[in-house]
Amino acid sequence: MDGRCVECGLAFDWRDVFASPLCPGLVEHARGMRQWLWWGVRTSFAILWPRRFWMRVLPRHTLRPVPAALWFALPMTLWLLFPFCRALYTFVAECIHYWALSGPELTINWAFNQSRWIVESEVPFLAWWFYPFLAMALTSPVLLAALRPKSREESVAAPTLVRLALYAIAMGILAWPIGAWWDKLLFALEGLLSPYWFAHAQYLDPIARWRLDDATIPAMLVAWLLFWNWCALSKGTRLRNPFWVWLVLSTATLTVGLGIALCRWMLWAEVPRFCQ
Repeated sequence: MDGRCVECGLAFDWRDVFASPLCPGLVEHARGMRQWLWWGVRTSFAILWPRRFWMRVLPRHTLRPVPAALWFALPMTLWLLFPFCRALYTFVAECIHYWALSGPELTINWAFNQSRWIVESEVPFLAWWFYPFLAMALTSPVLLAALRPKSREESVAAPTLVRLALYAIAMGILAWPIGAWWDKLLFALEGLLSPYWFAHAQYLDPIARWRLDDATIPAMLVAWLLFWNWCALSKGTRLRNPFWVWLVLSTATLTVGLGIALCRWMLWAEVPRFCQ
C-alpha cells in the first residue's frame, strides 16, 4: 500500500516503514561474498548511466556505504598486491644472495633499491587530474549539506548526499588506471589480435601514442560529473527548481577543480612568487 507524507508530500510504501528498503543490484545491499562481487560489477556499469542509476536508487533505500567502498577499493588492492609481493620477494632474495659477499649495509641498500625500482615500474602514478576531480566530486555534496534549507520539501536526504560523493569518487578510481596503463592495455590487445587480424592490429600502434591523461579522460570525467549531479538533483531529490541549483553547483564545482589544477600546475612548474 502506498502512502504520502502530510508534511513534505513524499510518496512512500508502507512496507518501508517496518522494514529497511533495499535496491536489488546495488553493491551496498548485497548479501554474501558471491552476490557482493556480482552486484559490484553491476554497480560499476550502472554508474556509467547516471539517469538510470538515480531512477532506481532512491533516498529511501538504506544507506550502507562500507560494502560499496570496499568494492571500489578491491581493484586497487589487487593491482598493488602483486608488485608489493614481488618487491618483498626480491628484497629477501637479494639479501640472502649478497649478505655474505657485501656485508649487511651494502646488501640492504642494494636490495631496497631493487625493490623500490619494481614498485615504481609496476604501480601507476596518480594522474594530474585525480586530486582536482576528487575535490570536484566533493564540492556538490558539501555545499548541499552546508546550505541545507530548513524546509523539508527542499532538503536533500543524507543517503543521496553520501552516494553523490561516493560513486563519483569511485568513477575516478575506475578511470585512473585506464590512462596510466593505456600503453600496456593496447600492447596486450595487439598481442591478441596479431595472430588473426595482423592488418587491424597495426592500427593500435598509433593509438597507443595518445596521451589520455592529458585531456581526454579529464574532459570525459568532468562531463560525466556534471551530468551525474544533474541526474541526482532532478531524480534523487525533492527540489522544486533543480536546474538553478545544479547551475550554481556546477559553477562552484568547475571553479574548485580549475583552482586546484592551477595550483598543482604552479607547484609543478615552480613558478616564482613575487611580493608586492
